[in-house]
Amino acid sequence: TARAGYAGGKAGMLDGKVCYHNAANLSDYGSLGHGEVVRLKIPPSSFVEFAKEYFNLFDKKGDRPDQFGDRGSEYRNLVGIPGGVKSEYAKQLVQASIQSGDKLDFSKGRVREAAR
Repeated sequence: TARAGYAGGKAGMLDGKVCYHNAANLSDYGSLGHGEVVRLKIPPSSFVEFAKEYFNLFDKKGDRPDQFGDRGSEYRNLVGIPGGVKSEYAKQLVQASIQSGDKLDFSKGRVREAAR
């Protein structure tokens, strides 16, 4: 199951909304520091395999070869996990990152933001 939205930045504007780029520049997700995200429901038993496949998407410089048309912080690669950086999922993600030679950077966000 997947759901698209925005996450990783400040919460919405005064009305709580986060929107795609628009002529009025209201609640623009890029201006609020959000990135485009897809929420996935992954069975816990499949998370390690997911993490390995995720890091296989990146080249040795940490870039995704299929992403060169999309530029800017809105298109940075984000992974939100239940329980945050101290969870078992975070440990599995870090291990997969190390095995792939990638470097992972953690930041804090709000789970609610991904659902918008």
